[in-house]
Amino acid sequence: MIDNYNLNESFPGDTEYYSQSFSNRYMNWKRRHTIISALNKLLFRTQDKNLRILEIGCFDGSLIFKINRLFSGFDISFTGIDLSPAGISFALKRKSDEQIKNCDFLIMDAAKLSFADNSFDIIIATEVIEHFPAPELLLCEILRVLKPDGKVIITSPNGGIVFSRFIASLFWKFVIKPIFFITSGRKIITEYPQHSLNGRTEEGIGHGHVSVKSARAWKVIMRAAGFKINKLSGTGGLVFGDPFIDTHRIMFGFSIIMDTLLEKLPYSHLTSEILQFELSKNDYKIY
Repeated sequence: MIDNYNLNESFPGDTEYYSQSFSNRYMNWKRRHTIISALNKLLFRTQDKNLRILEIGCFDGSLIFKINRLFSGFDISFTGIDLSPAGISFALKRKSDEQIKNCDFLIMDAAKLSFADNSFDIIIATEVIEHFPAPELLLCEILRVLKPDGKVIITSPNGGIVFSRFIASLFWKFVIKPIFFITSGRKIITEYPQHSLNGRTEEGIGHGHVSVKSARAWKVIMRAAGFKINKLSGTGGLVFGDPFIDTHRIMFGFSIIMDTLLEKLPYSHLTSEILQFELSKNDYKIY
């Protein structure tokens, strides 16, 4: 039985602190949850049952396999591409072991897609675009291989998040600290020790993020590339990957409660760590 545990054993980088933290796991779960929710609306809105879906940056193919199970009633063919030979190799092995016929996985540069124009009905690029020094190259390729009435779902870290950090800091100062002192009889140590795993010290996040931008900046870039922005929302939660958040679980619990409430607001992207864009071609009229 192939599972993510075996994958983590094969890819030591995925076993570092930020893959194991409660808040980071919640962020990953919610990001996939909102992508699947958006897909659900798109698929049940369309009359076409024969669809082609491309995931850019699929790595091990886990999202594709999940979507394939959830929407088995549709006639969908999936293609996943990634630059990681190990990730694609794992996806192909899982495809073979589970005898899945409608999924294909290729090693490919997203800035130089080898597909013909107007090839895909839906394109997903989750946590990919921020790795491009020139994200316009990726967007132009997506636009080229997208069908005239196709849809795109893109997620990326929020480079303009301010409001949620301000709210969190107020709650931290006036609620969490007093509660912690009352329940434990001591003050919170704000300078927490760095986490270490296998002798390596984990410090923050990044992982090649060279184009982390605000929602406003992405809107300008996406529109200039030829896209219409049908929806902008927030996903991924308020905060993630912080060792202190994980250590003091009351803060982690509060962040989930607040995130659940704030996501209902029209401007949820103002309070979320991850931005989610739903796009279509500019010259296609949305009804």
